[in-house]
Amino acid sequence: MQISKEDKLEQMERLLHSRTLHGSDSLIAFLRFVVEKSVLGQEQQLKEYTIATEVFGRGKDFDSRLDSLVRVQASRLRAKLREYYQTEGRQDSLVIDLPKGKYTPLFSPAVAEHENVGNGASTLSSAAEFRKDAYWQEVTPVWGNLLQANQPILIVFSTTIFYGSYETGMKLYNSLDVMEHAQQPELLAQNPLGNGESNLPRIDHYTGIGELLGVYFLSEFFARVQQPFRLKRSLSLTWDETKAENIVVLGSPAENLFLLDLPTRQDFQFRWVKDEHGRSVNAIVNTNPQPGEQEMYVAKQFGPSPSQISEDYAVVSLLQGLTDKTRLLILAGINTFGTQAAAEYVTRPECIEALISHLNIAPEDQSPRLPAYYQVLLRVKVNGGVPVQISYVTHHVLNPQRDQ
Repeated sequence: MQISKEDKLEQMERLLHSRTLHGSDSLIAFLRFVVEKSVLGQEQQLKEYTIATEVFGRGKDFDSRLDSLVRVQASRLRAKLREYYQTEGRQDSLVIDLPKGKYTPLFSPAVAEHENVGNGASTLSSAAEFRKDAYWQEVTPVWGNLLQANQPILIVFSTTIFYGSYETGMKLYNSLDVMEHAQQPELLAQNPLGNGESNLPRIDHYTGIGELLGVYFLSEFFARVQQPFRLKRSLSLTWDETKAENIVVLGSPAENLFLLDLPTRQDFQFRWVKDEHGRSVNAIVNTNPQPGEQEMYVAKQFGPSPSQISEDYAVVSLLQGLTDKTRLLILAGINTFGTQAAAEYVTRPECIEALISHLNIAPEDQSPRLPAYYQVLLRVKVNGGVPVQISYVTHHVLNPQRDQ
């Protein structure tokens, strides 16, 4: 279907005067510039330098390698376009999108959200499919290798064990003793606490709030990209499943003990260390520090309780699975708050945009492409038990070489 210039400009004006873009003067100017240049057949001017100087007032010495202004604003505009077509623009007859990695707008005809087919069933309309496809293009650099399999993806969440009695108190099973004796399962079976107690214990299970919310973020994301998935507790995961399926794991090896036995090398590892007070704490250890990086990252707390966390750290690890045909994505914080933040980082559009910008290895004029395997370290500010700020710290590119 041929879309006229008048229709394109009319849809642009509808967007410019929408509630979604109200007050966003810089984005309004950005959208007007790219649409008008496209309508006039001047797409060759839709370059980062031209947009920076003519729309945002940057000087002639603008260098896109040093200044990410246009890329940041393009990310904001894409998010606003998504918001508009999901709300007040659901019934619009034309969809305008700004494809990832490009500044030339894309125009697509739209009809009603659903249309009937011959057997009375309902199928997604071209507008809905367009929105899905546009979103899929944005997340593919991060999720493509995980979601292209012809089977549901498996979400594995931690179920931490508490061990002891209700009368004398329950002790967390991810204690220092467990980590120290992780390679001695027969010792754990006899005495997980390592405290000389021989009476039969009471065992209970617990899933952190961060892992719970992580499941929610992932399920909402998979629904949007129409990817089937299933859930499983880590304690019931089998090695056959680990070998055969693409898996997303929520939680660190402190709660998901099977992660300790993975043969894949990782630069950022969860280990128990001594803090400045001589206490054993879980930390992220950088086993291959690069210039300017710390060798260890420890959560900060503002009170005596381990739940009083003000700053956490998390790692997003995309690893080769137990075969070269499967992938394993581990979203793990030192604490449950970090795990929640890691799940948000790979499912929220603005975070995915940031992740791609840091890891992109494709030339500037090509679609973004990420390394096959990597780890990303995140810093998480926590307020009242809620991750309120997630920031990128560094990342390491991995190879699939196995530990011997």
